[in-house]
This record gives sequence, C-alpha cells and structure tokens, in this order.
Amino acid sequence: MRAVLVANPKGGAGKTTLATNLSGHFANSGKTVTLCDLDRQQSALRWMAFRDAELPAVTGYFAGNQLMSNLPQESDWVVVDAPAGLQGYKLTDYLRAADKVIVP
Repeated sequence: MRAVLVANPKGGAGKTTLATNLSGHFANSGKTVTLCDLDRQQSALRWMAFRDAELPAVTGYFAGNQLMSNLPQESDWVVVDAPAGLQGYKLTDYLRAADKVIVP
C-alpha cells in the first residue's frame, strides 16, 4: 500500500478535486484504490456517487477528521483528502503515514 496525502491549510484550494481525480486515475490504471475523506463535508465521497458504475471501483472511507491509526492496507493506493486547517499532531501523524504529499 502506498499513500498520498492531499493537503492545504486553505479551503477551496482544490484538494478534493485533486484527490478524486487521482483516485480515478489509479483505479483506471488497474490499481485497487481507497479514497479516505477526512473532511466533515464528505465532498470526496459524494463524488463517488457520480462515478460511472462501469468504471473500475474506488472504495470510499469516511474518517471524519479523526486520526486513523492505520491506513487501509488492502489497497494498492490510498488517497487521503485532508480538510482545510489540518495542523499540529494530526498533520504530523498523516505526514508520517503518507508516502507522498501533494499541496495544491
């Protein structure tokens, strides 16, 4: 499992758009993907309702801006859509868990 954290302290920076498109890219490339939505608005997971059912699946996980002690290990890729203002020990823990960080 490899994890990508999409984070930016500012809202409206394109985090969810980037996370959902990255998830779709990995899935369309034949990888198993879990999209972890940390934002209470759950915008990333709502995107999944509009994804064509004939496209490769993306598994959704709502983490509710809570610390995840373990990212899902069964996926090839885990894409974490961080909420605006993620900081302090929560940010530090997610940075440790991520293989890559994208800041839009």
